[in-house]
Amino acid sequence: LADGSQTTITYTATNVRDDVLNPYAPAETGGGDLKHRFMLYKSGQQLSGSSETLDGLAVSECATACLGETSFLCKAFSYCYTTADCFLNTNRPSTNQSLLTNNGFCDVYSRLYIDSFQLFPGRVFEDSRADPDGVIHSAGSPEDCARLCYTNTAFTCRSFDMCDSGDCLLHRSHSLGDAKPIVNASTCSHYTRDYLSDFTKQPGKAWPNLNGLVIDGTSLAACAFECGKDQTCSGFQFCDQQCSLASSFIVQTSTPIASNGCNVYTLTGSSILYDRGTTTTTRRT
Repeated sequence: LADGSQTTITYTATNVRDDVLNPYAPAETGGGDLKHRFMLYKSGQQLSGSSETLDGLAVSECATACLGETSFLCKAFSYCYTTADCFLNTNRPSTNQSLLTNNGFCDVYSRLYIDSFQLFPGRVFEDSRADPDGVIHSAGSPEDCARLCYTNTAFTCRSFDMCDSGDCLLHRSHSLGDAKPIVNASTCSHYTRDYLSDFTKQPGKAWPNLNGLVIDGTSLAACAFECGKDQTCSGFQFCDQQCSLASSFIVQTSTPIASNGCNVYTLTGSSILYDRGTTTTTRRT
């Protein structure tokens, strides 16, 4: 002690872990999924409210686990490198600052907004520059433009064009809907919203006695688009190119059963941030 006394103080541990692996943060973010689909949001912090905890993983494996999660839409994760603990989260740290807590041995990674869009390189909507729904000059990067589109509250942004000049052109239109033609462009690229990323998949399942709208001969992406733009739709099942939309009543009260060749997709509550308006899908066969 500071005063030179020989007093003995005993501390009793409330918890003991013997699996401490590494006292140092990863020197690099690594490659693959971690490098291209996530950003290091905060070092020395942890995002609380995790939906699943995994242990004994490398940071790159934690990123892959987040992307591969099927029971919920994983938007971020905390990685504690001293214990190799991985905490998957449905919340984005940028819009949930109150969930961040200090932890000197953990880092928070956020899924890139651009991961929710499909790229059409060297292509744009016809007359994109002359008639966009919104323009942000010097946006910086496609990720910045994707964030501005995804979180836009002025109107429903379903796609954007990013140009070499730094201009970010926002659009209400979607390439799967009643959009303008997409044409070649030498200095811009088109990004369209991937509605499927808003849904959680239950493989090999179907709702019994589902009597919602049925769309035959369509794609999985188009089925997700139809549900995403319809305010009455909270999920869908997809069976051999047949799309069946499900209301919130079906999603909340009916339990999917095993069904070969079918998958159930349910809308993640906080995933669609835009106003879906009063759009109701009309039957197409």
